[in-house]
Amino acid sequence: MSNIAIVTSRMESSRLPGKAMLSFGGKPMFLYIIDRIYKYSKLIDKIVGCTTTTKINNIISDITYDNNYKCYREPPGYLIQKMLNIATIEGADTIVRITGDNPFTCPFVLDRLLQNLGDYDYIRMGGLPIGVTAEVFRTKTLLRVLERCYSNYDTSQQCSDAFTFFYTKNSNFNVKVLEMGNDFSNYSVTVDTLFDYVKAINIVNKLNIDYTVEDLIEVLIS
Repeated sequence: MSNIAIVTSRMESSRLPGKAMLSFGGKPMFLYIIDRIYKYSKLIDKIVGCTTTTKINNIISDITYDNNYKCYREPPGYLIQKMLNIATIEGADTIVRITGDNPFTCPFVLDRLLQNLGDYDYIRMGGLPIGVTAEVFRTKTLLRVLERCYSNYDTSQQCSDAFTFFYTKNSNFNVKVLEMGNDFSNYSVTVDTLFDYVKAINIVNKLNIDYTVEDLIEVLIS
């Protein structure tokens, strides 16, 4: 079994343009995510970047390759197809979907999800602050999702709505939600706006590079 983490990022954010390149922990934010997962995850075999073919995103691709990671580029949209293409090329059985506006994505949480995937099609963790966890699914499951997209949505909708298949009643997907214990989902560490970014910088400055989700929560509630 081969596990691949795909970190999607782009420069065209409407609320915080160029946030992928904002400094975070001494490096561009999207690279901070990749580096920390590469360094601390024990179960992710490969981690790659993914952005679009628009010229403004050349910088993301260039920096990713300059730091010895692969970066795949596809036209805007079609997220499901993009991830399937990458997983197929890399020979991955399992995909970890990570977005570039979640710099606090925790590699230790990702490993826990992979450890508990078992025979499930899809797994995530509930009760965590928004922006800490990720989605994990089988490559073959994503193919089933894509088939349903083309059957039920037009090509513009399928990119944004496709993952709702996992939460739809009677979807026939075997879904697992691990629970944290206490519920901290009222906290958010996703970076969508300048306010979010300033808040995130204040938080990360209080943490060591090898911090756990428990360390992060301690800072959030203090």
